[in-house]
Amino acid sequence: MTETLSSDELDALLNDFTATPEPKQKKAGAGLTSEQKEVASVFEDSLKTGAGNMGMMIGAPSSLTSTEQILFSGNDISQSYGQEHIVILMEMTGPLHGQLALVLESADAAKIIARANGVDASAVTFGPEDLSAFQELAGPTLLGIAQMLSGKFGGQIHTELTTHHIISGQSFPLNAMAAISIHGQLNLTDIGEGELALLIPTDVNDAVYQKIHAGSTGPAKGKKVEKGNLELLMEVQMPLTVELGRTRKYIKEILGLGEGSILELDKNAGDAVDLMVNGKMIARGEVVVIDENFGVRVTEIVNPKERLKMDR
Repeated sequence: MTETLSSDELDALLNDFTATPEPKQKKAGAGLTSEQKEVASVFEDSLKTGAGNMGMMIGAPSSLTSTEQILFSGNDISQSYGQEHIVILMEMTGPLHGQLALVLESADAAKIIARANGVDASAVTFGPEDLSAFQELAGPTLLGIAQMLSGKFGGQIHTELTTHHIISGQSFPLNAMAAISIHGQLNLTDIGEGELALLIPTDVNDAVYQKIHAGSTGPAKGKKVEKGNLELLMEVQMPLTVELGRTRKYIKEILGLGEGSILELDKNAGDAVDLMVNGKMIARGEVVVIDENFGVRVTEIVNPKERLKMDR
């Protein structure tokens, strides 16, 4: 005897095949105000730069894409980043007081540490040495942000970094009632993809906004004011660095350095040294001896076009 399906049963069966899959759940949170977005965009630019530099340190070109900015409550932070994440917390004192947090899933952090140490990711246990290695690699991203903020606040912001392995049930180290999350897809060549996030407490974000707009309501004075501002800068000192050469080493090789160790650099004997201001090469020269001190005789000024190519 052949059984037939009722119309209701046929409809239910068809719905099972045609139902639209549920979209991937987004992180809990709310949108930002226009003021918060303005400052968050400044942080986002620095975060992208730091992500690229981190990839260079481990020989895996990287980029941060598909970024999103969301306002989190304290509970939202614990819900989204409260298990199996590595967190670098930066305490800031000086002109700006507060915290920032850089967050990456543990599995992705393990791949980065493994690449830097030349081992398999399964060998990463997130002991003190592994956490220290990750801080050496990702910490400069936060320090670069602090340097950017120092420029905006007109004084050196002092920092202290600590790295935490967050597992289920542990409290999140960021002390904030609410924070802005800037997160995106970290693409690491030959390693894979992961999500990198920067958490900015709202009080820090508000302080930066107020500093950016402090005194910005007055009328513009034209070129005469610009000239006066430039004259003020003439008395500002900047560090000038002479770079003899560079090299790249695994972290395990760096930790193995001691008295008597010799490092081979990427320049030959007799090559010109580079003169750097704020990380940018402005000239080349040759090393000389003046009385009992070393000095540099400038032999070439780097033209703007060449500097532009170097930045790329």
